[in-house]
Amino acid sequence: MKILLLGNNYLLKYLENKNYSVRNLKNKVNLEQIKNFDFIISYGYKYIIKKDIIKFFEKRILNLHISYLPFNRGADPNLWSVLDETQSGVTIHYMDEFIDTGDILCQKKIILDYENDTLETSYLKLTDEIINLFKNNFEKILNGEIKPQKQNHNISTMHFLKDRPKNIMPNGWKTKISDIKKLYKDI
Repeated sequence: MKILLLGNNYLLKYLENKNYSVRNLKNKVNLEQIKNFDFIISYGYKYIIKKDIIKFFEKRILNLHISYLPFNRGADPNLWSVLDETQSGVTIHYMDEFIDTGDILCQKKIILDYENDTLETSYLKLTDEIINLFKNNFEKILNGEIKPQKQNHNISTMHFLKDRPKNIMPNGWKTKISDIKKLYKDI
């Protein structure tokens, strides 16, 4: 099986060790250059994947997202789970034509330590969890052993980079979550 891994290469060695033929790309792709792949996995890919690609790879294109969907679709999900006081977690879902709205295959709730975690440590925890979730479920997804679940779009939240409040991260990604909560209350 030929797999295209878009974005982060954290899964590259795992997939190669499973004897998949894998190519990792971080640049913007079009259908003509990738139509010879059997499956696509997107994780941390900074481009919106075009509808023609999603339609061509229907049920063969996954996204790994470090939020507990349907909450915190889009950018900065670990920040927005704190600001919106929504559940933190990780989700693997099929891609559809919208941002992070596809059917959920598997997910896990994650409890962050608001007193000790920073945005960076929370991101690293979520990254470890999504990688483990993927490793424990990818073969089941390929074999059709996991039944996709529709998302509840009535309760979903969505954020873009431009939505991030100014001055909310005085120490950048090393800002403690507890400090962010205090600063956000003052805005």
